[in-house]
Amino acid sequence: MLNTVPGKKLVITVLSNEQWHGQSLYSAIVEKCRKGGVAGATVMNCIEGYGSHHVLHTTRLFSLSDNLPVRIEIVETADRLGEVLALLDGMLGKGLAVVYDVQILKADAGTA
Repeated sequence: MLNTVPGKKLVITVLSNEQWHGQSLYSAIVEKCRKGGVAGATVMNCIEGYGSHHVLHTTRLFSLSDNLPVRIEIVETADRLGEVLALLDGMLGKGLAVVYDVQILKADAGTA
């Protein structure tokens, strides 16, 4: 039997070449979440996008293909969102972050 739990999905978009203390920013965010006990985080490559400066980053332009958008999706229960944001404090200077309300499906402990 599946039960629903109120959750939050934090979606962060950064550029693939952004760095945080010598490693890629997206990788540093995932590692910080993992060490902080966050329920889950996933990184996805994007093929095209632009942000507030309206500079297009795309795989279609060879000269910019090394600096593409990267999307990080973090899912956690609603009551822990503040803890997640505190973990990432200071890391999200240039990126875009959006929070969505979601329902997390969890199987009962007795369900195989």
